[in-house]
Amino acid sequence: MTLDGAPIASVAPKVTVALHPDVSDRVEVFWKVTGARVNLRAGASTSDEVVAQLDATDSVKLLEKMSESWAYVMVPQTGIKGYIHTDFIAPLDD
Repeated sequence: MTLDGAPIASVAPKVTVALHPDVSDRVEVFWKVTGARVNLRAGASTSDEVVAQLDATDSVKLLEKMSESWAYVMVPQTGIKGYIHTDFIAPLDD
């Protein structure tokens, strides 16, 4: 409350997640890993630490497409989040 007794309005910040244009209308977007022993990294660079390795049997949830080369994803089975090179993922529909 303010000094005059009026309630204080709180406004939550709006969060926007930029998804790949082909899939932006879907609520949850899962992609398949297309390679063997694909590195999931702490940052969007090959010099960043490897946090996990994924195989073609894995899928990832697309959280944000960072650039034409990198996407920020989560591995649903483990909850691990990281960056993967877009050469190694494809929509599950393909």
